[in-house]
Amino acid sequence: MSNVTTDSATPSTITAILYGSWNNFFYVDTYVWFDYGIGSLTSNTPFTGPITDESGTWNRTISTNADTTYLYKARTDQPGATQGTTESFKTNANAASFGVPSSSGVTQVTATCSVSFNPNVVTSTAALYLNYKKAADPTYTQVLVQAGLTGSINANKALSGLVPGTHYDFYFSFTRTTNNGTTGNSAGAQFTTRAAQTATTSAATAVTSTTAQLNGIVNAVDGANSISYYFQWGPTTGYGSTT
Repeated sequence: MSNVTTDSATPSTITAILYGSWNNFFYVDTYVWFDYGIGSLTSNTPFTGPITDESGTWNRTISTNADTTYLYKARTDQPGATQGTTESFKTNANAASFGVPSSSGVTQVTATCSVSFNPNVVTSTAALYLNYKKAADPTYTQVLVQAGLTGSINANKALSGLVPGTHYDFYFSFTRTTNNGTTGNSAGAQFTTRAAQTATTSAATAVTSTTAQLNGIVNAVDGANSISYYFQWGPTTGYGSTT
């Protein structure tokens, strides 16, 4: 029995090659073609023919949208022939892109890491992650920034529980549900948490029966413009007085 077969397609980003074959053709001056479309078979390729061989193959290149699923079907006007089945393919997506990562709001134990990200998807989705570690550590900790992305974002991820006075490395990464370019990373960046403020009590000097000079060292870091400091003193560790 005469038939046409819908064979595999070879998609790229903006084009796809459709393949088909025919068998047992016995009428001359007949043609083969493809119906195709997004969601339904609304378009058709130019006809190939007239067919003179009993069996053979053909292909057609069509223009496509990136990251889009297409239906296609091999067709013929050979009398009584069985038409091809409806098959589908998904085109490749354009490349995802990152801006330059940055950090802000860095304190002794917190920081916010930021980046602009374009997943460059049409029908697929993407997930964005932040990867960070102490510079001296061998492995990164990964945290989800946002899932289900379908468009560009300016992403921010706040970190807490960091170690004061420590250098951190970080970068962003993504996954996509596309045919191609399913993973990728941003450039790397760094930040250093502020060192902890410290106060050290030194020995009292110039001690008399009624007076004493209290001494200490305050390390005023963490970017504070000004800080308050004082001594607690008294006859016991309950102190009771400040100055």
